[in-house]
Amino acid sequence: MGIKTLIKNKYRQIQKRKWEKELEDINIEDLIKKSEYINSLCVETYRNYPTDKIVHNLPLKDEKKKYTDPDNWDITDEEKETVIKYMDDLYAYENIISHIFRNCKPPQKVNLTILPPWIVFPAYRAGGSIVWKMGPGESYIYLFSRMIEEMDNDKLKEYKAQYPVPKYMEDMMNRLDLEIIS
Repeated sequence: MGIKTLIKNKYRQIQKRKWEKELEDINIEDLIKKSEYINSLCVETYRNYPTDKIVHNLPLKDEKKKYTDPDNWDITDEEKETVIKYMDDLYAYENIISHIFRNCKPPQKVNLTILPPWIVFPAYRAGGSIVWKMGPGESYIYLFSRMIEEMDNDKLKEYKAQYPVPKYMEDMMNRLDLEIIS
């Protein structure tokens, strides 16, 4: 192993420890409450789409415009400000998780229990949404899938009881072939 590789590996270890320390400082219960607040504002529409039988998102002024655009959310300005702040906190958590795993070379077992995607991205639609196919949603789903696949049966049973899959996410979890639905 060359000196460059040794330096690079040491740098990755330092970065990983830094992100792990930041993760320790996060109040997970607070994040869950923030996600629950956002979910309490969301509406569900039942459709006959192959990838989205239940469309779950914040109320929209115009269905044809982006559901991720705050200007299109049909909620009060105060609710909008709160949702944006809470989403920023949830995205900060996602960013820390992604950095921890990005600095694990070669890929290692997921030794960390992370929040499920429906908590971290409470206003994202399931199924056919592009947010799960690129960017932070894609990375997070990958890490979540690895974590679920590596759990033993007892740990998985405990995780499923703690974080039940909401109805709108069931089709997506089935497509990922994860045994997460109770």
